[in-house]
Amino acid sequence: MTTVLAQSQSDIDEIGSLLNKKLPAYRKAYSDRTSWLMSCIAELSYLRFNPLFPDDSQRDYFLKAIKKLTGQNSKSALTKLIDLVGYDHEKETADLAANLTLLSLELVETFDSKDTQAVIVANSDFAVLAFRGTEASSIRDIRADARAIAVACPSGGNIHSGFNNAYHEVALNIQNRLDRDDLKDLPLYITGHSLGGALATVAAKKMTHPLGGIAACYTFGSPRVSDEHWITDIKAPIYRLVNAADCVTMLPPGDEIITVVGWHSGFPIKVNQLEPSRSTRLAVICMPVICAT
Repeated sequence: MTTVLAQSQSDIDEIGSLLNKKLPAYRKAYSDRTSWLMSCIAELSYLRFNPLFPDDSQRDYFLKAIKKLTGQNSKSALTKLIDLVGYDHEKETADLAANLTLLSLELVETFDSKDTQAVIVANSDFAVLAFRGTEASSIRDIRADARAIAVACPSGGNIHSGFNNAYHEVALNIQNRLDRDDLKDLPLYITGHSLGGALATVAAKKMTHPLGGIAACYTFGSPRVSDEHWITDIKAPIYRLVNAADCVTMLPPGDEIITVVGWHSGFPIKVNQLEPSRSTRLAVICMPVICAT
């Protein structure tokens, strides 16, 4: 097992100490403890549980296409390269499940469609939906981040088209899973980092979880998502944590639709007691917050 969350016994003891405290229930004020847990889950969502190629036929098709373009020798070299940079998604999934046990959580399901990935994890008290963020090796992820075109949303307001499209790649499957009996009565937290934070914000508005309810949405380094009108009817609290030096949180650039409007009805909270070697300064913006900041 590759341990992502703990490098020593003291780390494991610290995790256990934090987990012994209950998370706040629905629509409560910002919680350092909840933020820490959400950041752990957001980090674990980067474990590559999705296969490099969805199936062997696509891998073979890719290699045949390369052979036509470059010849057999180049195909052999490329095959070696794929094997070198590839990964065992089954092992990564096992590592994900094993790391979740440190957090007293279980892996419920993973989702993967056109480079949009998400996971649902849960225990007997709550469930968490985490979206994977931008991967530097993913052209689709980078394109989703860069597609700074605002489109009208049926519920009102304007939303970043790239984030909206990426969210809808997995939205139906996620909603169907959340509606099952084992999850529907649990409070639902939503989280994500970078692109994943943007998708989490979209989910906080569009996902329905009426029985358990959406307890809160915690995002880390999320870019802008929408204009003010779009977020006005979001009932779940959204806590947006950003590194002041992170340029991603200022993207996409403001235009006549999505503008730099500052913090709306929010107030900053300092995140205390973070080890300098393991974290950066964070600014927390509390709900209601304009996601276009």
